Amino acid sequence: MPTNPHHHCSRTENETVGFSGDRRGLEELGTTPLSAPPGALLTNGEGRATVAACRCLSTAGYRVAVIAAARPAAAHWTRSCKERLRLADPVRSPRAFVDGLEQLVRTKRYDVLLPGSDGALLAISCARERLEPYVQIGLPSQAAVEASLDKLRLVQAATAAGLTTPTTVVCETAQDASSAARTLSFPVVLKPARSIVDDGDIRAQVSTLVVFDEAQLAALTPGYGRPFLVQSRERGVVYSCAGVMVPAGLLTLLTSRYRRTWPPEGGEVAFSEAVQTPPGLREAVEALLTQLGWQGLFELEMIRRADGSFAAIDLNPRLYGSLALATAAGAALPAIWCEWLLTGHATPPPLALGVMYRWEEGDLRHLLWQLRRRQLRQAMKVAVPHRGLVHAYFRADDPGPLVARALHLVRVARRKRARTVSTQGGHTAPTLTPS
Repeated sequence: MPTNPHHHCSRTENETVGFSGDRRGLEELGTTPLSAPPGALLTNGEGRATVAACRCLSTAGYRVAVIAAARPAAAHWTRSCKERLRLADPVRSPRAFVDGLEQLVRTKRYDVLLPGSDGALLAISCARERLEPYVQIGLPSQAAVEASLDKLRLVQAATAAGLTTPTTVVCETAQDASSAARTLSFPVVLKPARSIVDDGDIRAQVSTLVVFDEAQLAALTPGYGRPFLVQSRERGVVYSCAGVMVPAGLLTLLTSRYRRTWPPEGGEVAFSEAVQTPPGLREAVEALLTQLGWQGLFELEMIRRADGSFAAIDLNPRLYGSLALATAAGAALPAIWCEWLLTGHATPPPLALGVMYRWEEGDLRHLLWQLRRRQLRQAMKVAVPHRGLVHAYFRADDPGPLVARALHLVRVARRKRARTVSTQGGHTAPTLTPS
């Protein structure tokens, strides 16, 4: 497969350097006093993954600082965040992000650094020589990081580990994609080879999408880089295996089953439940991660087919969206990983099965979608209250992240409306936008 130059360690020009934050108490670097709590530095404070990690690490006794590129950032609004920082976006401006990050860890004391996105992970890995003298990042080799972000390598590693995968076609052109889709039959799944796509002018993080027809496929493929993947759409129940991988193997693993996603045809988890890990799955996950050389926190998503086999569909080698479920179920993954990183050992507690997770925004959209389709029975399932339920943003004693997320969504809606007015010459018209 041709090499993707945008995913190698590189610098782009015309990026500003620096960070904004609290510079009080700058002190000579050295051993942290025993009385001081360990410091954890998290990136991508805009997302629910970082909200969950922030709460988890604060509960475990860490002093948590959170970096974000935009405001309002949900993780900045949690009571668990003790230091709120701004840096450039690691996807659009990786050089500025790394320069600011290096300045930050050189002048303030942090013990561990956890990336919250593929862009941050790649930028931190590429700059490890500049960061590791000051903070623990715990990443495997650069080759292992790139392999863990490579969706074709995931297919190869899953096969070697005894898992199945969707039928996958590597494409270079729109014609390749059209031919693959006709062979596999619509709907198909469109994926970038890696989530960070750089076409020379724009660098962006691109999501996996389910594509239903030729016109949609032709419109989308130009934004997916070269090469990209077209896969068969698997039928079955989505499962997630999340845990911590160290050189000796898996420290802990939590399996969850997705009940709802947004978008419904194949999106992020909106509602899920912690379940017993099926026999043999733990060993297969460990073998897959060993194939890739991954070490650290991770989430592997799979589809369980009707025959009971599992098809690997995505790997998140970092903080991930439904992390709050793992913490609520006893698998406090950020704390377990940080403890192992700082001490060389960790003893995970027993898991609590049956705990449920809800992404408020995604489940609300799923509810409205069911109502529009007049599927009242399915809509009622969304609305039913549950015991043992943890939310992505909301917590009664810490409502700030949900407020911040709501403010963000209002701002996004206003910008969309302003663009619609502008393009319609002052007359609004309904538009279809991806969720």
